[in-house]
Amino acid sequence: VRPGPPVPPGRCTVFLALRGARAAGAAHRTVVHAPDRSAELAGIFGEGAPRYRPTVTVLRPDDPDVRPDEGHEAVTLTATVAPHGRVDWADEATAAGFAERMLDAAEGLLPGLRDRLLWHEVRTPADTERATGAEGGGVPAPVLAGGGGAFLRTANATPLSGLYLAGGFAHPGGGLAHAGMSGTMAAGLIVSGADWRGSQ
Repeated sequence: VRPGPPVPPGRCTVFLALRGARAAGAAHRTVVHAPDRSAELAGIFGEGAPRYRPTVTVLRPDDPDVRPDEGHEAVTLTATVAPHGRVDWADEATAAGFAERMLDAAEGLLPGLRDRLLWHEVRTPADTERATGAEGGGVPAPVLAGGGGAFLRTANATPLSGLYLAGGFAHPGGGLAHAGMSGTMAAGLIVSGADWRGSQ
């Protein structure tokens, strides 16, 4: 029996409800990079509790559907982390400590963040695993071109007649949009046959 591929990293997400309006002209998406990339990579791909300050993606959509009124703002923070298992993300202290470091990173972009904070919710790879069944709460990465094809995912059609693959671990790779495209590709192959090449 060959061992399966390693469990990919997961995501830690912190949903924030803030008092005060979103600043006019605020960017929808900003990445706040880790001050020590080596420590971050060791934390993502190594063993033990995550004690580093992560790279954090800060999402600040100008969307009235995600806030009660103009006097509030909804912000989402995400960071790539080790999967559940290598880190015990079910441990509340681990999750809370990491969320605090994410808030520290975001505060450089959102001065007074903690003073504006009404409530927050933390979602870890343990939550992802529980909700989706994905081992370790791992989230497959998008496919990267180049590298002689080393970063490509398995094709949607297989040598076994009638077996098609869809989802984050099949072409074109991880992420919600890519998983949807993967399903569309598999459906196109089923309906139109092996010569189907999408909406060219």
